[in-house]
Amino acid sequence: MARSLLRGLFLVGLVVAVCACATVDPWQDARIESEVKARLVAEKDANLTRLGVVSRQAVVYLTGNVPSAEQKAQAESVASNVGGVRRVVNAIEVRARQGAGRREGSSGEAPPEDRARGVLPVR
Repeated sequence: MARSLLRGLFLVGLVVAVCACATVDPWQDARIESEVKARLVAEKDANLTRLGVVSRQAVVYLTGNVPSAEQKAQAESVASNVGGVRRVVNAIEVRARQGAGRREGSSGEAPPEDRARGVLPVR
């Protein structure tokens, strides 16, 4: 009886110790989020200020849109270099800027200057 009680107490102690090690201070997530955002704002090579940043248990989730794969990689690099970050989940999408490329009127027609040159919109 005493042996099984001792074994039960040992298992409970082991579970408590493991769970205590697995938790992350919620203030650490707030600090990580703030620091990642500040570093993204400080980047002079790219405008990364409109990205979403969330930290949960020291895992940083990045969301939003950037115009190039280089900027996507740059944002991930910035986040991964913040102290305390265990992993970065990069869900940023690469999309061309609005207004880049061929312009079309609201009707789907080419703008007047393109129509005058015989350029038709691509569909």
